[in-house]
Amino acid sequence: MRQQLSRRDFLRKVRELFNIALIYYPGYGEDNFLEEVFKAEEIVYLDNESGGPISYKANRNYVKGDFGKPPFKDGTFDAIFYQENHADLEETIKMLRTLRRGGIVIHSDDECILQCLDEEDFMRMPGLSKIDLPFSNPRYNIFQKNYPHTTQIFYEFLSRCIIPSNLGYL
Repeated sequence: MRQQLSRRDFLRKVRELFNIALIYYPGYGEDNFLEEVFKAEEIVYLDNESGGPISYKANRNYVKGDFGKPPFKDGTFDAIFYQENHADLEETIKMLRTLRRGGIVIHSDDECILQCLDEEDFMRMPGLSKIDLPFSNPRYNIFQKNYPHTTQIFYEFLSRCIIPSNLGYL
């Protein structure tokens, strides 16, 4: 039986285990709990909205932008925090380009109100493997990028996905 941990303890252990020095949080809204585990300079927030009052963003690495066109180099991040994100499949594939080989996606769709990619969607993506840890938190899944991002491979995968356009993915 795996040890159940609080969100904070789970994220701390994941950070230590995978040696996360820089984490990308696309579409974060106004969450700030990552700052309980990471230093402000270790988190890069990206959202297409204002992200709250200026005082709220003052101590953050905040980038206003489109996570379907992330303004970061390939392999920039050790981890992506993908919680309640409303990116479609193509935008998510573009986000994964910014993750280094061996980097991880910390995924949760636990409280997602609108359309979100779920655990099954991530399990089908080429180049990602679900990681089972000896500890867990019921909200999160961990996926590891196991080879360098090749846009062509991901687009071939995307072209094979049959997802109704009325769901907002195409």
